[in-house]
Order: sequence, then structure tokens, then C-alpha cells
Amino acid sequence: MSRSFVIPGDSLVYVKGTLDVQGYDFQLGSLWELGLASDEIKISINPAHQDVKVDDFGTQIPVDVRAELADAFISMNLIHYDEDVLEACISESMGGRAKQQPANTRLGYSFPGAGRPLGGGRQLFSSGNHHITLYIRSITPSDLLSIEDSTDTYRFLACHLVKSIEVPRGNNKSIVNAKWRAIPYTELISGSTNITIYNPGGNSGNTLALEICSSGTVLYDKHFPDWDLTRNETPQIT
Repeated sequence: MSRSFVIPGDSLVYVKGTLDVQGYDFQLGSLWELGLASDEIKISINPAHQDVKVDDFGTQIPVDVRAELADAFISMNLIHYDEDVLEACISESMGGRAKQQPANTRLGYSFPGAGRPLGGGRQLFSSGNHHITLYIRSITPSDLLSIEDSTDTYRFLACHLVKSIEVPRGNNKSIVNAKWRAIPYTELISGSTNITIYNPGGNSGNTLALEICSSGTVLYDKHFPDWDLTRNETPQIT
């Protein structure tokens, strides 16, 4: 089961990430304009469920169904996109690979260790968190839309690019199909369980264990046209 809807196009797409992105002449930790979507943007919200079975109900029918949050897929066709910003988003979606120019070699990339979490339990936009926040604002004339759709900007908080992306070279007017996945990410929080840390080479001691809490996590939200002012997130263009 999924809930699908579209954001009427044309739409402007902005991104924001961590300050850690290496090898570029801009900071993804500020809000940047990724590009213009040439047509409607398709959104698919995918709730997850798990059957709860007990012997008394047999092997086929559950006694209950457990809700297990949801993810979302966002599909867009980008035109007039910023190639450097798109490249940075690709890098972050691969765990934060570093763009390098070693001496006497061609331009190359170095990858992080396999298995690195994109978020790592860290706060969004902080060092070591490679999730990207995606902002989508429809610029279709408001008289063609409902009040709800004409005044709001969609924000997907923790995203990464998925599937293959064909990026035309030498022609920024070529269309790039980009598909994003958004998850209801949360950072690690201090729990109530006291654990003992043993350090053979130094001092041992007690500390609170870090925990993950799914309650209250946000997949996406909407806010009004002054979002860039009230949040001090003025879009920037390379």
C-alpha cells in the first residue's frame, strides 16, 4: 500500500546538507538551488506493516498488524540544474566520498569505508551526517492551484539519491531524472540506562547509553513561502 501524489510543476528544488562536503567551492551546509523540475514531481509515501501472529490464530491470519513507519520516493526531471550541487548530492548519497585532484593524475574520488551509515546517529546538517534535506516549491501560478498547494513548500528532511542517474556533460539544458528516497531519520539521544565504560588504557566510568526513539519522527512537512526568511535559509545559486 502506498499513497501517491504530485507536486504541480514547474517546481524549484533546493537542497541543504552538511558543511563537510569536500572538494567543492561552496558549502552544502547552506541552502542551495539544485535546479528546476520541468514538470510535476511525483511523491510516493510507502507505509510499512508487519503481521503479528500467534499460534491460536493459525499460520495465515495475524492477530494484529504492527505499523512500522514509512519511507517516501520523490521522482523529478531536472532541467537548468546546477551540476556542482548535483555532484555534491551524489557524493553525499554515497556516504560522503571526497573529490580529489592528486598531483599528476586525473580527477578522482575516494570512498569512505563500506557500510558507513549516512546519518550515523548525528543531528541533521552536523559533521558526519550525510543525509540531504530536500525543499520543493511549486512555481505554477497560484490561480491554477488549490489554496493548500499554492502557498506551501514541501520539505523532506533526510534524503539520499537512489537508482542510476544519467548526467549529460556539456549541456546543462539536458534533463536529468533524479529519484530520491526519504526516511524518518532521528538522531541518537541520551537514554535512561546507565552503563559502565571500561577503558583498558585509561579511566573507566559510567555514562548514559544512547538510544533511538521512533516516536515523533518526521518524514516530511510543509511550510509557507517565508520559510527562507524565518529559518535564515536564503537560497544561494552557484
